[in-house]
Formats: sequence, structure tokens, C-alpha cells
Amino acid sequence: MLFVNPTDNFLEPLLISSAADIPLVIAFLGAMGGLLTFRLVGLVLGPLILAVLFAI
Repeated sequence: MLFVNPTDNFLEPLLISSAADIPLVIAFLGAMGGLLTFRLVGLVLGPLILAVLFAI
């Protein structure tokens, strides 16, 4: 569990940024901010919200 959680926190923004064509920094900040704010659901919602705002 200690190995999977930190790895997931760094791999998910990398994978999201490559699939959504948004900068890695924005995806990383969205995942970390979403994780702190919304817990597990925030790992998806954080980058999604920032990607929409970035597109606007």
C-alpha cells in the first residue's frame, strides 16, 4: 500500500496530461489539489476541472 499510493499520485497526472493534451504541471496540480479536496474522487475531478478551465 505504501508503494502503490505514491506511485499512483505521480503516474496519474502523467497519463492524464498525455491523453488530454494539457501541460503536465496543470494535470499534477489538479490531481494533488483534487486529492486534498475531494479525496479519491478528486484524483479524477481535479485534473478534469483544471483541463476545462485551461481550455476556456
